[in-house]
Amino acid sequence: MGPLRRVTLWILCASSCISGARAAGCPRDDLAYSGYQVKSLRIVSPFAYFNAATSGFDDLKKRLPLQEGAPFSQHVMGLGVPLIRESVQDGGAGSNQKLKVVVVTAHTEDCDQEAHTLNVVYWAFTNIFTPEFSHTFEGRSAEVQRPSTTGAQLGTAGHYTVKPLFGYDAARHGYGGLDLVSDVPFGPWQHIDLHSSLSANSKLVSADATGAFDSHYAGLKHAESRFGYHYQELPAGSAILKESKLVAQFLASTRELREGGLSLRYGAALEGGHQQSSGIGPSMPNSSFGALRFYFGGTQRSGQHALTASYGGELGTTLTNRLLDFDKHVVDIGYTRRFLKVPKGDDLTPPGGTVHKPWDLELRATGGFINDRGRVPAAERFFGGNQVQPLLAGDSWVIPANALIRSIPQNQLAGLDNSGAFGGTRFYSGNLTLAKALWGRPMLPRGLATDPNFIPELRAAILTAKGTLEDRYKAADPAYQAALKELAGQLNAIETLVQQLTAALGQLTPSALAQPPVAAAVKAIKGRIPVLTSMLKSAKAGKSTAAATLVNFQLPHAVTEIQNLEKLLATSGLASALEAATNTMKADLAKVNSRSVKDAAREYAKKEFSVPQKVLNAFLYELNIFSIAPVGIFDVARVWPSDKGIRFAAGGGARLSLVNLNLTVGYAFNPNRGPNEGIGAALVKLDLTDLFR
Repeated sequence: MGPLRRVTLWILCASSCISGARAAGCPRDDLAYSGYQVKSLRIVSPFAYFNAATSGFDDLKKRLPLQEGAPFSQHVMGLGVPLIRESVQDGGAGSNQKLKVVVVTAHTEDCDQEAHTLNVVYWAFTNIFTPEFSHTFEGRSAEVQRPSTTGAQLGTAGHYTVKPLFGYDAARHGYGGLDLVSDVPFGPWQHIDLHSSLSANSKLVSADATGAFDSHYAGLKHAESRFGYHYQELPAGSAILKESKLVAQFLASTRELREGGLSLRYGAALEGGHQQSSGIGPSMPNSSFGALRFYFGGTQRSGQHALTASYGGELGTTLTNRLLDFDKHVVDIGYTRRFLKVPKGDDLTPPGGTVHKPWDLELRATGGFINDRGRVPAAERFFGGNQVQPLLAGDSWVIPANALIRSIPQNQLAGLDNSGAFGGTRFYSGNLTLAKALWGRPMLPRGLATDPNFIPELRAAILTAKGTLEDRYKAADPAYQAALKELAGQLNAIETLVQQLTAALGQLTPSALAQPPVAAAVKAIKGRIPVLTSMLKSAKAGKSTAAATLVNFQLPHAVTEIQNLEKLLATSGLASALEAATNTMKADLAKVNSRSVKDAAREYAKKEFSVPQKVLNAFLYELNIFSIAPVGIFDVARVWPSDKGIRFAAGGGARLSLVNLNLTVGYAFNPNRGPNEGIGAALVKLDLTDLFR
């Protein structure tokens, strides 16, 4: 299937979802349509244009209690909601997701009072929090630049991602490529990334394996390790820069340091390989190289603001007669602001179901320098142009490694000039981007946004997610786990006493049982034993209500009944043992349910969910499934040593985000162009994304 045909099908799919949302609702309460024939039944996802979003829906539909052709029943329709919720919740299990919020609602539509038929629709909404991306400046930038695709990726857990790439810039000319990502765990790796981008005069190829984990340590909240191979061959003026290297990288981030969402990031990388260049003469010979890179910074996402500040350093060697040939230092600051009225914090209000038209402002300032202690390979120098070249591998943390100036083709700002300089050892750049969404449709379909059950169900799902976070806190709390272990020990001890009680009752003589008071006492105890056994089983399974009922009601009554029997039989021992075990269990249960543990777990859950809440709010109140946004840009940059001086860029373009297709078209003018330079530079980027399970 060709790319254009796939685009058409995906657009039709998304359009069908939205048109379904506009189907005529039924004027009366669902209960009034009992006995109507179910003409059609659908399970609908807002992300139906991603394969992974609807994977398994056909089989799930066959298992629903209500089927097409059957008489309608509001009760039977409702029975399908938990079945769909559990299936969607389990979908994508094992993927690198922190939390998954799932909401399922059911309603009728197109009720025909003459034919006595109707349609049934189940809406399945999901929102996934991915820890390494959701709370960062990069996550917010992706929501601005690729809103529909980013929003869908926040709501769909896929095992495989396929993304064809196409583009044009004046340096590489037309280029194409493919990104393939597997999220199926392979040994210690959660992700396998393959990237390729080729043109007539350039090649970019990389293969990376990434592993990640989360911890409860404040200074190591999330960490990821990456091992990969990277090859690049890019034009720089009349020269060609080539680099082939192996990379081992470690990145980590802290817990949010305060309510505003600030977290610190740090990491390091080891690189080794070979660099070579052509077309620049013998002044920069080809060489092997090795480098140690290290990074530190912070990122914050608070309300409509997002901020990043980063430092990256590099110690490099050409593996000749020096241990250190150069050291490189880069500082980057970025700020983005969205101007759009949205609810604050966890104040959920029904979405309007209308297109979101925000203003988006992004500012970025970057600078760096290289200390030449012997020899700096050509590919390590600063060139500058209209493409961001990252200092780190991956997209979870972006530190630009060169001057960004969008009126100059890639790697052309510090190409060969009249002074003979090639590449710089110092640079700075400043960038301003302003965008305004003018047209589109909201990510959340109107049928779901206006469903009166959606927000209440969403609040319930959020409470469930917070409960999961509280359980995670308790699972990592040593005092809580110790109390839980003691409680489990007492449950086992009481279970043994109940078994002994059962055996003792079986050993009573017929003459003893012939006494009416004894027979009545034995009957009462035998009636209580199955209840005790069942509740012990529930308490051992972790149901705190069962444990509380045992110590506060069932066991005290059992002790009283056993004491009465022991008085009648002139025996003792079992009642006192059960009473002592009950009192110990009551003390252990008090430790497990202590207010201090509950309050700490609740506070932990509130703080941990603050970032997913921001991502969820962006989905509900900011993102569009279709959008067109005109963009204005202004840049200033300089690279030394070069006789080209300070350079500027001014221009604009447009971003088209159409479900899983993203197109950026722009042109930046070069107002103070030098010899042999054009009046500006054009940029075209196109990518398609699909997720598979």
